[in-house]
Amino acid sequence: MRFKNTYSAVAIISFSCFLVLLFLTWWQKEDEVWNPKIQVACNFYLPSNDPHYPFNNGIIENALKGKKIVPISLTGILQEDNKVMDTIQVRAHWFKHNRDTTKVLKVHFTENNTYGQFIQLVNIMIVDCQTHYALWRDDFYIFGNLQ
Repeated sequence: MRFKNTYSAVAIISFSCFLVLLFLTWWQKEDEVWNPKIQVACNFYLPSNDPHYPFNNGIIENALKGKKIVPISLTGILQEDNKVMDTIQVRAHWFKHNRDTTKVLKVHFTENNTYGQFIQLVNIMIVDCQTHYALWRDDFYIFGNLQ
C-alpha cells in the first residue's frame, strides 16, 4: 500500500512540474508576440511659423540654402507612382550612403495623391534608416546624412 501512495505522489509532482513548464513556455511566446522588436511608430514633427519652436520654417529654409534641389513629382496614378517610389528609394539610399549633402531630393505631392502614398514614402525612410527628411509646403524633402 505504501508503494502505491509514493508512486502517486511522484506522478502528481512530475505532472504539475510539466504543467508549470508548459505554462511558462506558452506565456513567454505570448509575451514575444505582444512586444515586437520592430519599430511600429515614428515621430514626425511638422514645421511651425513660430521662430521659438525648435523645428520651424526658418530651419528648413536654411537647410535648403545653397543646395541643388532634385525635383520629383508624383502624378496620383498608382502604377506610375510606384515606379517613381522605386526611383525615390534608390536616390535616397544613394544620398544616405554617399553622404551627399550638396543635393536635396524634393518629392512633390499633388491633389490626386493619397495618404497611403505619403505613408509609403515615410516607410521608405524608416526602412532605409533615413534621419534627415521633412514635409514642408506640400513637398517632401530628403536630405543626405550629415554624419
